[in-house]
Amino acid sequence: MLSTEIFQRWKPRTDPEIINATPFVIRGHHLANLIPIAVNWSSPSEAAQKLVSNIGRYRCFYAVDVLGNTEEERDAFQENLTRYFERFRSLPPDFPVRITAGQEDGICAGCAVGNHCAKKENSDEDAEYVSEFIQRAAELSTEGRPTGQLERDNGEPMAQVGLMHAGSEDEKSAEDQFSVITTAQVVREVLRNW
Repeated sequence: MLSTEIFQRWKPRTDPEIINATPFVIRGHHLANLIPIAVNWSSPSEAAQKLVSNIGRYRCFYAVDVLGNTEEERDAFQENLTRYFERFRSLPPDFPVRITAGQEDGICAGCAVGNHCAKKENSDEDAEYVSEFIQRAAELSTEGRPTGQLERDNGEPMAQVGLMHAGSEDEKSAEDQFSVITTAQVVREVLRNW
């Protein structure tokens, strides 16, 4: 259980675009793909090109599921990935971001086929990443860096709700159990220190 003292309350701007926004969704296991953007190691297009190149090296179900069988499908995935990375980079610091297990995000949406996105193993991996994100945010906060408020979907602070683990007797899905809402600034700060 996280201590409530380690987080500062997140206060959204009054900008209607942010108030009425659906949070930017990041699937847990996709957090690592955003590190080059958060750290400014590469542009969104360079990061997308590198990721597509890495996936394309494999001749397996996953590569075909993500990139498809044609150059057009591969290009479409890369263009979608570039837009997703650009959007992440351009989010205002206090824009809401949901890090989740199991819920598809903009990367999943661009897959040529996307069957792997629905596999339970991916949701379990997502849950591990969400837990790791929470731990790293807590560590940064205890180092004196403000990390904002981590909240459940219902707006309650994580410290009051706690974490429910996949496979518990609770009837909620892994996605419901490991969904954290924070801000773009918090995500970027955590990823810069990952």
